[in-house]
Amino acid sequence: MTHSSRGPGADGVLLPLPRLGGPGRRPPRSRATTDGLSLAQLSNLLWAAFGSECHGSGGRVPGSRRCGQALQIHVCLPEGCFRYDATEHALVLVSRHDGRAWAGWHGAGEAPSLAFAYVTAGASEHDEETGRSACDVPTVAAHVAAGAAAAGLVARGEDWFHPGLATLLALRPTQRIALTQSVFAGHAVH
Repeated sequence: MTHSSRGPGADGVLLPLPRLGGPGRRPPRSRATTDGLSLAQLSNLLWAAFGSECHGSGGRVPGSRRCGQALQIHVCLPEGCFRYDATEHALVLVSRHDGRAWAGWHGAGEAPSLAFAYVTAGASEHDEETGRSACDVPTVAAHVAAGAAAAGLVARGEDWFHPGLATLLALRPTQRIALTQSVFAGHAVH
């Protein structure tokens, strides 16, 4: 992955604008991040998670009656772990460690191209880094799964993650990992 000088800082990655369109419209191929996944595909997955509901709202996800918690998305890639900044549509480096194994992939079979960690915080904590309001984590994960399927990718929710993942992602004590999700460029999911 190449860091952009136009991004949010020396350790940031400015993502290409997502390709908006109906389901089944595949984005054009662009430079690969890892394991065959392009920055355009990653951009579209993150847009599916937040962007489709953030458009025109200053990067804020509308509230949900099911969950009164702030939400951040962290992306684990071979190059490191990043926090997604929806307002800038960029990734901010939080660790240079490949956290995919810690986010649920057990090392058996094909490695995922990336893993998402959905991080929540208490309703009383204002999240100044992303400006997230309340949202429903399973709905966000479902949007990512639908976006992955439309792009010919496979997204799988994980039932386990390493207890040290929170430290790796530099989470505050009031934050917790609510769900992790692996995305595979191929269909060989074991």
